[in-house]
Amino acid sequence: MAETKQAAEGGKKSSKLPILIAVAVLLLAAGGGAAYYFLVVKKPETPAQAAKSAAEKKKDEKPTFVEFENFTVNLMDPDKYLQIKLTFQTKSVDAGEYLKDYVPVVRNAVIPVLSSQTEAVLMTDAGKAKLEQMLVTAVNKALAGGKIDDPVSGVLIVHMIIQ
Repeated sequence: MAETKQAAEGGKKSSKLPILIAVAVLLLAAGGGAAYYFLVVKKPETPAQAAKSAAEKKKDEKPTFVEFENFTVNLMDPDKYLQIKLTFQTKSVDAGEYLKDYVPVVRNAVIPVLSSQTEAVLMTDAGKAKLEQMLVTAVNKALAGGKIDDPVSGVLIVHMIIQ
């Protein structure tokens, strides 16, 4: 009987050896596959590649336009007022939604800029272009420190009456 016990124990030890070898081979294969993926398939981006990738991503994003209700303000000229409708161009859909969430803040930033204008300046193309840039700056400054930096990329004047 002692011989059968030893034979049985020897059989158990020899049956564990192939399992241990198979596990070791699987672990080596998994490690080799992971190394291949990280070193060959997914190469780390260089700063130039990262910049190019970011530029392509920005190029793919479509601008969003957010229309505002009319603004009516007194101009600096005595007895003159301005009625204007503005549409804000944002960098992305998220920026457009962000702008919609802060309509009172945007209107509060726009009104002083509009009120500081004169009829003579607003009647020129250069005056309108300068006003558009001033509005972009004022709105982005008012929204500074929020979740999206400089959400407004442009302002379009879609309606304007000076009386």
